[in-house]
Parts: sequence; structure tokens; C-alpha cells
Amino acid sequence: MVSRSGDLDALTGRPDRAELLRRLDRPAEAVAAYDRALALDLSAPQADHLRRRRDELSG
Repeated sequence: MVSRSGDLDALTGRPDRAELLRRLDRPAEAVAAYDRALALDLSAPQADHLRRRRDELSG
């Protein structure tokens, strides 16, 4: 959970962080967060979704 102070470090390595950064219009950070999330043990559909979201940002 993100604290009221906006500490994103609590979400490091989680797909939530990438999505939050994307919504905050911080695309470079979001791409890096998607890459970290993709290193996790995800199901194929989850990984495919994250790759699509990341690729939308990287053009």
C-alpha cells in the first residue's frame, strides 16, 4: 500500500507500481517498473498483459 506521503518504494517489484507510475505520467519509470515486474514469477496471461502495457509506453 502506498502511504499518504506517496512513498512508491513500498511497491517496488510489483506490477501495481508500474501501473501507478503510468497513471502519474511517468513513462520512463513505468517502463522500468514493468521490466522489474516481468522478472517475477507470473502466469503467461499476466506477463503478456504487462508486456503489452510496457510496449504501449515505449512506442
